[in-house]
Amino acid sequence: MKFKFLPLISLLSLSFYASAQNVAINTDGSTANSSSMLDIKSTTKGVLIPRMTAAQKTAITTPATGLLVFQTDGSSGFYYNSGTPAIPSWQFISTGATGPQGPIGATGATGATGATGPVGATGSKGDKGDPGDGFSNGTSGGQMILTMATAPFAPGVPVTMTGDATLAASGALTIGANKITTTKIADNAVTIAKLPTGATSTTYLRGDGTWATPSGGGSGISVTSGTAGGTANINITNTNIRYILVNFNGGVLSTTATNINISIPSANSYPEGTVLTFTLTGTGAGTSTSATFYNISSTTSTFYNINSNTQGTSGPLVVSGASTVRLVSDGGSNWYRFN
Repeated sequence: MKFKFLPLISLLSLSFYASAQNVAINTDGSTANSSSMLDIKSTTKGVLIPRMTAAQKTAITTPATGLLVFQTDGSSGFYYNSGTPAIPSWQFISTGATGPQGPIGATGATGATGATGPVGATGSKGDKGDPGDGFSNGTSGGQMILTMATAPFAPGVPVTMTGDATLAASGALTIGANKITTTKIADNAVTIAKLPTGATSTTYLRGDGTWATPSGGGSGISVTSGTAGGTANINITNTNIRYILVNFNGGVLSTTATNINISIPSANSYPEGTVLTFTLTGTGAGTSTSATFYNISSTTSTFYNINSNTQGTSGPLVVSGASTVRLVSDGGSNWYRFN
């Protein structure tokens, strides 16, 4: 038979003191405190209260009032029965009252910005402000309020638009009748599309204000470059040509002789009443045509200069000092200069 002596040896190392009133357990042989039934003293060990789960605690049969256990699960900690054995009421031994606040510690790092909260309710409407200066009333419809001519350029009193246009109260701007005069239109600014019906690149404006096609149905234009102080030779063979333009491209015609030699078909090549127009274009500022000579010739045709009552000549028709020359055919053998 084997005997275990270790527990016995351990017990022998402790001092037990018992009296009729209390029990002391310690290692120094001191007596129990008179106010305690059990006085356990140690500076190196503690006391272990029975440890159990919440279910085991609840399963204790008729627990004595004041019974103490340590619960290991759920809200772990010390619990005591504050009720009766028949109606237990287990109470958790919580921490004591909060002590005084300690000194404020150092400020920690700023945390991440939280999500934006919902928009709060709209506040009540504020009081109405004082009325402003406002604008002056007009004296009639369609007036305008303009800023003053000097700083701070405040709005002025209503004024009525004057001049060539009127402004209605609806905002419609109306230009007065006959207000668009020639001085208000830039040169070369009016296109054919803006002219009355009948105006095309092949018609001309008659003295009665209507547009007509030149006699014979021809409407062509011949443009030839000329040199100021030089000679331009032009040979017209196309009987549809009605306008012969000599473009000097900005050259200035002066006292130096400028010759324009033009050969045209015979008068019987055109219907009676056909007009040929010869004119200078593109001349520079300060131009004088006093030394400009037209020399117009035509085979088998005679020329008559109605302006100077010149008799017929079969040779070239010489015209000097003119920027434009017009000839009309009699449909036979004669050409007549009439300007």
